[in-house]
Amino acid sequence: MILGMNYSKRKNGNCRDVLELIESTNNSDAFLILNIPELSISSCCDYNYACFKTGSCSFEDDFGGVIDNIRDFC
Repeated sequence: MILGMNYSKRKNGNCRDVLELIESTNNSDAFLILNIPELSISSCCDYNYACFKTGSCSFEDDFGGVIDNIRDFC
């Protein structure tokens, strides 16, 4: 299982091309490319760090899905 993260703001830039090349030459059945700039992710401003106590982020954005993908692919 391989998780590729594209951080480039250029939708079809070199970073995406490299990830697609890795995907095409890899024998893994599970390969996922996340385009991070297309996701809605808020910066953390909960200075009480409630997430450390509750285990979940107080923001409802796409970051929870990114964390889920990291857990699934690791």
